[in-house]
Amino acid sequence: MPDRNLADWNIPVTDEFLNGVHRGLRRRRLLRGAAAGGALLAVAAVVTFTIARIDTFGPAQTSASPSASGSPVSTELDGFRITQLPEGAAQTGPDSIYTAAVTDKGLRNDGATPAAGEPKASVTMRRFDRGPGVGLFVTVLRPRPGTDPAVGAAQIADWLARWASKGGTSTGAFDVPVGTARLLVEAGSTTTGHRVVITTPDHVVMTIEGNAAFTAAELETVARGITR
Repeated sequence: MPDRNLADWNIPVTDEFLNGVHRGLRRRRLLRGAAAGGALLAVAAVVTFTIARIDTFGPAQTSASPSASGSPVSTELDGFRITQLPEGAAQTGPDSIYTAAVTDKGLRNDGATPAAGEPKASVTMRRFDRGPGVGLFVTVLRPRPGTDPAVGAAQIADWLARWASKGGTSTGAFDVPVGTARLLVEAGSTTTGHRVVITTPDHVVMTIEGNAAFTAAELETVARGITR
């Protein structure tokens, strides 16, 4: 087969494609940190790739309009209780738990163990599925103050919140039982993704995000249903 010059290719890159890549990268970084710590099933990489493809290519798979009221549940995640889930969503697999260093650029998910005294955060992630490849992730990021350099929990939480919000456009803040939440929108050419970032008075950061099949109202319902 004859070689072709790369300049001969004219492949359009849409906003939707880029947003899907960003969502996939953020989730893969969290999952990669868990895998490095030995806390994640080997299938996670395949599952995450599937989610990124669904977010990126084609319309979201929604056979019916899910109820924003959700389904009542009672499940604990690192000191928080998740009391509402989107209709049809159920926990899949064990939680992913690990610790990663935190810098002014956010969570450092390179698989390395944080050095003694380094600012860090514990990461606890739970996955809920509503059909094949339609995953919802709830993550708790709990700061661990550092002494080298000296960085307190409030500063670490600020770094984490900025990192978790990157790439999204905020539609405003709203109160939730555990603190303050922001709904973020990532608009593509044919689909729109959403995520919620929660900050608590004691400097914990939580994220709620998933496949574009989950609506903003559904994610907001999950956020409003998180208690202690």
